[in-house]
This record gives sequence, C-alpha cells and structure tokens, in this order.
Amino acid sequence: MAVRKLGDMAVGTIAKIKIDGSFKNLVILHQGNPDPSLYDASCDGTWVCLEDIYDKMAWYNNTNNYPFSIIHSWMNNDFIQLLEPDIQDSIKQVKIPYVSSGYMGQTVMSGSRGLSCKIFALSLCETGIAASSQEYIPKDGAKLDYFLSGTSFAADKKRIAKYNGAANAWHTRSAETDGQYHVWTIDETGGYRSGYGDDTYGTYGVRPAFIIPQSLYMLDDGTIITNQPPTAPASITASNIMGGQEATVTLEAATDSDGEIINYTYERQVDGGSWTQFASENSLNVTDSIDDSWTTVAYRARAMDDKGAEGPYATSQTYTVVHNLPPTAPGSIQVTNVTTGQEAAVTLTAATDPDGTVESYIYERSVDGAEFQPFANVNALTQTDHISGDWGTVAYRACAVDDDGAAGPYVTSETKTVTTGLVTIAGPAADLGEKPMPFAFWFSCGVSDQTAVQDIAVRVTVDGREFFTGTLDSGAAKGLYIDTRFRGAGQHTIAVTASKEDYQPAAASYTFTVPSVTLPYEGRAEMPQNSAGQPVWWYGLARFIFGEDGKDLITLMQEMQAASLKMVTGSYQGTGQSGSSNPNILAAAFTPKAVMLSSGSDAVLLAIPEEGDTGTTDGISYTKASTGVSWFAGDAAAQYNESGKIYRYVMFG
Repeated sequence: MAVRKLGDMAVGTIAKIKIDGSFKNLVILHQGNPDPSLYDASCDGTWVCLEDIYDKMAWYNNTNNYPFSIIHSWMNNDFIQLLEPDIQDSIKQVKIPYVSSGYMGQTVMSGSRGLSCKIFALSLCETGIAASSQEYIPKDGAKLDYFLSGTSFAADKKRIAKYNGAANAWHTRSAETDGQYHVWTIDETGGYRSGYGDDTYGTYGVRPAFIIPQSLYMLDDGTIITNQPPTAPASITASNIMGGQEATVTLEAATDSDGEIINYTYERQVDGGSWTQFASENSLNVTDSIDDSWTTVAYRARAMDDKGAEGPYATSQTYTVVHNLPPTAPGSIQVTNVTTGQEAAVTLTAATDPDGTVESYIYERSVDGAEFQPFANVNALTQTDHISGDWGTVAYRACAVDDDGAAGPYVTSETKTVTTGLVTIAGPAADLGEKPMPFAFWFSCGVSDQTAVQDIAVRVTVDGREFFTGTLDSGAAKGLYIDTRFRGAGQHTIAVTASKEDYQPAAASYTFTVPSVTLPYEGRAEMPQNSAGQPVWWYGLARFIFGEDGKDLITLMQEMQAASLKMVTGSYQGTGQSGSSNPNILAAAFTPKAVMLSSGSDAVLLAIPEEGDTGTTDGISYTKASTGVSWFAGDAAAQYNESGKIYRYVMFG
C-alpha cells in the first residue's frame, strides 16, 4: 500500500484515525500557519478536525472565558486519551489565539501569548466568518483554507456537522464580546449565531481540532500513520567513471527504525545540470552507462521503506569522467651490476593497459636521494644505465605510457649502494691448447677504475683441487708451474677466482689438453736389465703405461673413479654481492651432483638434478657445469655471500 506525506495532501481530503478503538474521519482544513501575526510558529502544520460531532456538552457553566471552559478541559484531558499513543505523541503542542475574559472590550491573546494546548475548538474566524461581520465577533483567528469567506449569517455547508447522522449545532471557542455568558455557535445549517439556547450552559456538539506535523504519512485508505522515514544511505561512491563504459555506484545501506527498506532510488547529475533518475531497485550496487560526451558526473540516492516513506539523499563527490584509462604499474623492477664504470641493468615485468596498448616505458633514476630524473623512454623491458664514479647510491623507477599518451603509476626499486669497482682477471686465452710438456700459467688481477688495489684474494684450482691460494696487488703478474707429466691424457681445467671486499668478484676458467700416447704397430714390451743381469725399472709417464684393452693407466683410473664417490671440500670468504650478475662460483674436476654450503649453524644442500643444468633450492638458483657449479640469490645472506663471512662447502660427484 502506497503512502503519501500528510503535508502533500490537498485541503478537504478526508483522513482517519482510531478514536476509542474505532476509525473516525478527519477533514484536512489547512496546510501551514494561517497567519504568522496571530499564530505562534508552533501552529505550522496540517490542521484537522473531526468531520462529525464526537459528543455533546455545555461550553461552560459560568463565564465565556475559554481557557476555563468545560470543552477545553475535556478535549485536552479526556478526549486525547482516546487516541492511539503514537497519534497522541504526534499532535503538536500549539499556542492558539483566544479571548482573555468574558467582559466587554475583552482582549485577544495571540502569537506567543496564545493558549497552550494540543486539542482545541475552532474559532468563528477560522471557519470563515470575518470579525467585521458582527460587532461582537473577536478576531481570535484567521480563516482556514477549507472554509469559504463570509461576512453575513449565510450558511457555508462545509461548516455543517452531524451527530448520530443528523445535522446539529456545535461550539466554537469564540466568546461574544458583549457580555460574560455569550459564545458563538455554528448551527445546523452551517450558519452562526450567539445567544443560542442557554449560551455557555447549552449542550451542543464538540468537534475537536488539532495540528499534526506535515511529515506524517497517510495510506491510500486515508489512515494517518506516524511512520518514520529511512535514514540517508551511510555513503555513496562510484567507480570506473570512464566514457563508454559502465560505472558502478555503491551504497552503504540506509536504516529504518520502524520498518524495512524495500527500495533505493538512484539519480545522477551530469556536468552540474539537473538530477535525473536512472535506477530504482532494492540493491546497494547499480551500474550506469557513462556517455563519452560527459565531463563530470555526481550521484545521489535515497531509500524507501515498506510504508512508502522516502528518506533524505546521500550525495557522492563529483567525478571527472575519464576518457582514457592509464596503464597499470609494471609488475616488478630488478636492478643488477650497480658498479662504478659498469652498465647497470634495470629489468621490468610488463605493465598492462585496460583500454589500449602500452607504447613505451619511462625509466628514471635518483642519485644519492635526489629527485628522480628520466634517462630513457623506450619500448623495452630492460634498460642499461652507466654508473658514474661519483655516485654513492642510486634507485630506479619506471612507468608505462599507453597509446593515448597517459602514464601509469611507478614501480620503484630498492636503493642500491654503488660498488666502487669490479675485480678483473687477465690471462691467456681460455683454451690453452695441447700441453704435452710442463708449462707456466701466467695471470694477473686488478679492479676496474682503480690502479693501486692491494691484497686481492686469489684462489686457483686445477681439476677441482686446490693449487694456489694467496693475494695479489693490482697489475702484479703471477706465474704457476703446471707439470703435465703427472696429468692423464685428456682435457684439464684451471679455475681462477679473485675477490676483494667492497668490489664485485670475478672468476675465469682455462682449459688445456694432455695428448695421449699409443704403442706403434707391432710394438712390444720387454724387460730391460743391467750388465749384472738385474731387471731395470724405468721411471715413465703415466700415459705410457697401458692395461687391459689398450687403455692407458690414467684412463683406467678415471674409469674406476667414475664409479666411486667424488668429493671436494673447502671454504671461501663472502663478498657481500648478490643477484644473477654476481654469482658465486666453485670449480671441480667433475660434474657435481650435490653441493652443501654452511656458515655456523646455517646450511643448505643444492641437490642438482640428473636432467637439466639448473635448479632452485630455498630461493637459491644454481647452474651446474662439467667443472663446477655457480649460484645466486636475491640478497647476500640468502646467497651465502655476506661480506667478510667465512663459508664452507662440500661438493659431491
């Protein structure tokens, strides 16, 4: 059942309320304050009175002073108790104009001096009779809109009231000003007169009138209800305000103290114009099609309860319509090789654009905490940047730019400390060729952009076995004597690692081949003897000693070793470096199957798979080779390479 606000109802509309358990009709007489010069502000509301006479009684048994009348007392004490409690509470406490005494020249008390009451009898003026129409009519009110104007005794049928189905006379509150005992009465025809019957002693009808708030509601059948409207929604927001797309408008629910929310009305305001309804449904989320011609849009919504009462609006902020969405931020940023004089590598994962394509990436750097400055705008996920020797720290950030030129948010790297140099190893070509005879292996170490670095830690292994450990100064050449007489035929590896605290370490690998020797065709072996006939045992090279199937001794030993466990142990000092550009490297004369790294109570086992050359364990990425293993991680601690810390290792093959 629909409801309407009482203040919106036309004068003359019939409403109804329960009186002593039964519905009685009311007539809406007026909306608002009839005359602010006569009535207190409390009289602003919906004026109603009973359509018919409710009871009959004497006006008073003494003077015509209304505040002391029987009808005034009965209406505000006995009659009001017959109404429903919510209606009683809703009736306004008002101040109405009245005559102050029953003598000639009596004074009309009006405005703030009016009579305070809830229920009252209508005055003669309020029914449309002008005070000037008779000499003794007081101006104790103003005409209510329901009644006709009149200056004579002519009847207004709107004044007629019935009692038990027949028209009867009824009391007003107006005293006749020519004496103490006369009052004005409306007769059966709708006319008015004084001195009717016994005047104040006469028993005539009573039609209680009162004023109720215009904010109350009336159902379709006329019943007045005191339903409270819902609150405004707690909040209203909108998202995806983009031309040509669907915006989503979201509310936080309104509440209703005496009912249930059954619907929300949604309205929009485009470019500051008028409000237009675009949705009406019982949902806290609705969509709205954004026209590409709009510049701004705002939203508002209000709730309606199960009685049809609508609450106040909640209004959103004014949104600017976006005609192109920017790209997202790149997914990640990684920076490696931040070393003086080197090219740092800045690597991104791709951004996405919700309504277009990513055209390029803007790369920026911040040196020593200063403002970010762009240094590249390219369509590439990797960009290099030359590291200057006077930088202490550097950070990088990047954003994507779409095909409409809109830039998205940045992704920012951690601040990197610039490594002041790169350890270098200078030596012969990586492939030393065949070495049938002992030879000298010469190399030197240094640091990029540095000329006088001392005590560079150097470690050299041959076929995975420790061969030399010591320190070198920048540019100092080191020669090592490699005796191939005791090396089996085949390829051999010299591995060199060099490190210095605060610099990026280096590693180099060199190979040489010891040629094999076979017996000439039809050759034979005999035992030599000296002149005394004693056997002579020659000292020979291992590669000239042969065994089963014509295999030399070294080959046979290697085959036996291949079937047994191989193990290399050792230690190294951490450099503080990390990442794919700064791996740790261990050399071995065999292909490792597992490597254990430890420092104190911490340890990790890199179990290298049979298939494939790479793997990952506990965040460590490693790569195997036939002569060792290398690995890296995201930071020095995870990489087992903290600066100055001693680490131990065991390689199994």
